[in-house]
Amino acid sequence: MMRRISYAMIAMVLAVAVASSTGSWAQGEDGRYQSFELLGGSAYNLDSDLEITQQGQPTLNIDAEWDESGSGAPYYVMRYGNWNGDSGWEIEHIHHKIELSNNPPEVTNFQISHGFNMFMYNRAWRSGQFTQRAGVGVVVAHRENTVRGLAIESDSGGLFGGYEFAGGAAQYGASYSWPITDDWFVTVEGKGTVAYADVNVVNGDANLWNYALHYAAGFGYMWR
Repeated sequence: MMRRISYAMIAMVLAVAVASSTGSWAQGEDGRYQSFELLGGSAYNLDSDLEITQQGQPTLNIDAEWDESGSGAPYYVMRYGNWNGDSGWEIEHIHHKIELSNNPPEVTNFQISHGFNMFMYNRAWRSGQFTQRAGVGVVVAHRENTVRGLAIESDSGGLFGGYEFAGGAAQYGASYSWPITDDWFVTVEGKGTVAYADVNVVNGDANLWNYALHYAAGFGYMWR
């Protein structure tokens, strides 16, 4: 688990370094500042279609019910913002989790819970302590499943350790922040996401849409 968390942390640190080096946000100019937030929470997943195809087998079309559960690290959000006054650009990692709860007889287990990871590029707007954001990005999924008695090796294939580029995602969210000190603040947030993913199963693949309502709270830090 710690190895998987460290991959996400490394990715976010690299993204922050690239964003900081390509602009003048961190130069202390009036109205320009940067922020980093770390939030914990959960999500409510709406029902969606799940289609599983395997070589030599009939296609499974499932009206899937999803839980925000499964193995791996808990739900979290990490977000870096590059601001000019009341508007900014953000890089965000949402570590989402989904697990099929109404399994048909052919599906012993189906989850994307070491990470239904959504990496977003957001446009954000602030009005006082209230922030709205809209973003688009990619899904990097870690699948664990057993279909018709065939269990996929969860740590093999893909980019590394079973993670694979699986699809795309979009979000709209709103948050409210309270300052603790001049630099630190507390944030509560709600958002909706829409994502599509195509992941591997043994001798085939599975594709699905995910519609989720997220709620989270945590801490942030800003610097100029």
